[in-house]
Amino acid sequence: MPGVPTLPIELIIQILNILDYKGLLKCRQICKQWDLLIQGDTSLIYKVHLAVNGMEDSNSSSMNVVERLRTLKEHGDDWGKLRFTQDEIVDMNTPANCVWELQGGVLTQARDERTLVFTQIPSQLRHIQKRTWTLDNLDVVVADYCIDPSQDLLVIAGERADGSAPANIHLRTLSSGDTHPRASNVILAYGHDYIGHSHNIRISGDHVAICWSGKLLSIWNWKSGVLQMALKGHHLTFAFLSDDHVLIPRYHETRVDLIAINFRLASSTLTAVDDIEYDCAFGLPPVNPHSQDINVSMRYGPAVPNASRLAPFHISQEDFLLVVYLTGVTSRWRVGLDRFMIPASTLLRHLEALPSHTDDRFRIDWDEWGPTGCQVSPLCPGYSNIWIRNVYGTRFVELEDKNTDESGCIRLFFADFNQVAARKGTVEGQPLQTAVHITEAVSSDLFQGPVTTSLPFRSRTCTLSSKTEERYEGVMVSEDAIVETSELNSVS
Repeated sequence: MPGVPTLPIELIIQILNILDYKGLLKCRQICKQWDLLIQGDTSLIYKVHLAVNGMEDSNSSSMNVVERLRTLKEHGDDWGKLRFTQDEIVDMNTPANCVWELQGGVLTQARDERTLVFTQIPSQLRHIQKRTWTLDNLDVVVADYCIDPSQDLLVIAGERADGSAPANIHLRTLSSGDTHPRASNVILAYGHDYIGHSHNIRISGDHVAICWSGKLLSIWNWKSGVLQMALKGHHLTFAFLSDDHVLIPRYHETRVDLIAINFRLASSTLTAVDDIEYDCAFGLPPVNPHSQDINVSMRYGPAVPNASRLAPFHISQEDFLLVVYLTGVTSRWRVGLDRFMIPASTLLRHLEALPSHTDDRFRIDWDEWGPTGCQVSPLCPGYSNIWIRNVYGTRFVELEDKNTDESGCIRLFFADFNQVAARKGTVEGQPLQTAVHITEAVSSDLFQGPVTTSLPFRSRTCTLSSKTEERYEGVMVSEDAIVETSELNSVS
């Protein structure tokens, strides 16, 4: 075969199998013969399709590679066309003040202060069966919680029976509610004055972070029980950026930065945001000096895969989408709100390029990272200010309007910021509906001038028939489904 080394084809295939998808894509560009060779081997093209669909192989399914590739293409095509194969209503039956959660394909609701109900969202294609189980009569009053099905982990922010203060952080198994066997200390003590009843709990591998009322942020290694960082401030919000870094906002007059902190090297002594050591600050567009009460909130969906061993592939943990909402009172005395859609890879690329072994603090201006590294847009009218999981991996979903139209349907906006798929445009046998988004300039009273961004992404809008008569409050996304939530807490 011209252009291919004179080695046995079987040996060449074995060598190519060592490469990741980036290496395979480069090899396909060498010449037509190399391209045909790679396309002709199912295991190699499966690896490329995994990256394009934002997935990783599970290495546990009994499916052979031909079946996995076929299933992967069908799964990706269903998401590309927003084609749903199942439709059902889950009765939430949840008191108004109780918490619900969606993570790793598991929908959770608190029926009362000591009872949690779990529903595993089914997937016909990935051989995941619907399953429901209940943890009742828990020995702790549940104020809030977070789950990680891939680690069978349930993190509970407990509360004293009189509701006066939390009784610490409890580490349990998601499957049985027992104390987690991999936790050295099954109860984490935060060691600081309690300052509110609002929690933001996140799990990232070996670490769990809790932010209380936007004023106190604590990060532990939940397996060892070691408190690794304690931070105090105002309007605190956060996102795990990597296994080492957490991202928080910092405000200074007309400047808002997102600062990346290596929490493994941070102090467990309570530290103010302005005094914390950080690796890099990412500047947002300059704020209009007439804007007041600037506030940042973050939503992101870490790629927590479903725990089912039968699934042939699961969501990739290589990249995820961070959605940053910026609010403030403008010179026209109205609240402005803009969202920044930022792939974590955009920020990590700059972090990895920083000099090592230095104590210097680096700041990267907006013009150096933002215009080509994210997308900025105003909010849809269907934006929900309740805490919902409308971001998962690189996927984002939002209602265009909370009300149904005259025909009783709702419209939703779906976007995928997987950069491999967005830049590839069209994969063999899998057309992408919107391959690359146009450069967009957003004018906002919050900023000193128009903000122009051009990060490519795929998007699609679709119309769904409403299954209930209630006004819809929001919409969530998981590995295999879009979950609609109404004001009466029914979920379809």
